[in-house]
Amino acid sequence: MLLKLGHSPDPDDAFLTYPITHKKIPYPQNIEIREIVLDIETLNKLAIVERLDVSAVSVGAYLLISDKYLLIPYGASIGYDYGPKLLIRRIERDVVVAVPGTYTTARILTELYLREEYSIENIKIIDVPFEKILELITNDLVDCGVLIHEEQLREFKNLTNIDLGAWWRKRTGLPIPLGVDVVHDRVGIDIAKEISNMFRKAIEYSYKNINEVLEYAMKFSRLKDRELVLKFIKMYVKDIELTYESPEIKAIQVLHDLCKKYDIQPFSRSRLNIRIIR
Repeated sequence: MLLKLGHSPDPDDAFLTYPITHKKIPYPQNIEIREIVLDIETLNKLAIVERLDVSAVSVGAYLLISDKYLLIPYGASIGYDYGPKLLIRRIERDVVVAVPGTYTTARILTELYLREEYSIENIKIIDVPFEKILELITNDLVDCGVLIHEEQLREFKNLTNIDLGAWWRKRTGLPIPLGVDVVHDRVGIDIAKEISNMFRKAIEYSYKNINEVLEYAMKFSRLKDRELVLKFIKMYVKDIELTYESPEIKAIQVLHDLCKKYDIQPFSRSRLNIRIIR
């Protein structure tokens, strides 16, 4: 079976998928992989219209597709007291915010933060490529902007910056699930289990051969500092297995509940059905 596997052009995704896309781990005889490398919001949109068999997606998008895609218990991007960074130039009654995608978890967190901390209801969202957000803030074209990927590691002395992952932990007592890997129902449960096992083996391979895989992942980084990129990878590529009892899974439910509470569209209309590949 030929499967289209989507991942973003970022070092953490590259670190995770390299052993799979470069056949560094054993392949089941019945599986072939076609690698699809696209920005995370494009992957989100393709998953929503069910064009990808296996993909990384934002948890925001996952809230909309959980009835069609199974959740791989390995390789999730989780923030433990850290996450996307919200840069604030000003807070007014009507606030214009640049986000890296309508379906990103960063967008949801930004809206939740502004509603809960500032009681702002009129939030005007501008969906722009993530690499342009800092430019919009610097040129005073938006009031706030949220940074994802390695950009969240930078220091900003002249702007108020809020770590939304730390805020979420304080607000809920939970880690923040930012991205997950999923498999479409149409591939069948047996193939889905094979894919899940490949992700588990891929993480093991990458950490056992860290210099080799980091060299490859650096090609996808906008930062050139190897130690900083490795720090970012270790933040978001964890050798853990999610279960129904995991706090990370509980956090997905809480995120969905808060979307409903504040009627954050389109997530508040979705029906969450978490189904972990076992």
